[in-house]
Amino acid sequence: MIYPLIYDRWELKTVNDLVDEKVIDKPLDGNHGSIHPKANEYVEIGIPFIMASDLEGNRINLDTCKFISEEQALKLRKGFAKAGDVLLFT
Repeated sequence: MIYPLIYDRWELKTVNDLVDEKVIDKPLDGNHGSIHPKANEYVEIGIPFIMASDLEGNRINLDTCKFISEEQALKLRKGFAKAGDVLLFT
């Protein structure tokens, strides 16, 4: 595999390396099954509910993403991003 520009002092690590070293938490997949918001539960204004279809290139398209109410968000168990988080996708 050919990697893009890697600076001399940078150390190349995998996500698993970083999890093992407790640098990052283990990546989580999203909410599935009965707690995943249904189409009729989306609202016009609310909390962005980012799905794979909202990823374009290396950006999140907030213009096309769905939104959920705070009440609906409180039912979810995982997948909440906070300022400074990094979204990993392949």
